[in-house]
Amino acid sequence: MGSMENLLLFKDFRNQVFYTLHTTLSLYDSCLREDRMFTKDDATGWLMRLLLEKWERYLKEVRAITIPTRTEAVQYVTEFPQQKIYLDNPRGSFKAFGRGKENKLALPFDYGEYPDIINPADNMGWDVIIVPSATKDDIPLIPVGHVAYAQNRPEKVGNDKIIIAPNRSYTPQDVEIIEEFFNPLEGFDPVEWY
Repeated sequence: MGSMENLLLFKDFRNQVFYTLHTTLSLYDSCLREDRMFTKDDATGWLMRLLLEKWERYLKEVRAITIPTRTEAVQYVTEFPQQKIYLDNPRGSFKAFGRGKENKLALPFDYGEYPDIINPADNMGWDVIIVPSATKDDIPLIPVGHVAYAQNRPEKVGNDKIIIAPNRSYTPQDVEIIEEFFNPLEGFDPVEWY
């Protein structure tokens, strides 16, 4: 996300805060004029809750960045490896990779995504594969390769999977397991290692 987009998001957040303050003060003033029970503590609590909701929404929008290409995503994660990883398919779970529910395969590795780094190919987090000899708790996890959809799957092109390993360290068994999993699957290019 560029600095101009961040500035616009901040201005939107600032406007929401001012609106929330104005609304709270108006409500408090109205209650006082009508002699309703609305204490200063009630107003403060309500205001703080609304401000926290607006702040959390702002932070969520600012944290997520869109990185348009795999090359840029790999470079970004290499420079800033302490990224949040969400494992939606841990080792042993089943995934079809867009081949239909009846074609699910057991995963020999942890599979997930960087929820705060958006891939415009599917508008979700960039997909990650953690080498089988590691877990998401082994840090820093740095890109060591990728798996890309082949041109015969045009609807999937760009939705690449970034392979990560702790300190770029992986074993020949890691290579073998990942390649034996993906090479027979139709619709993928051969696994590339860096």
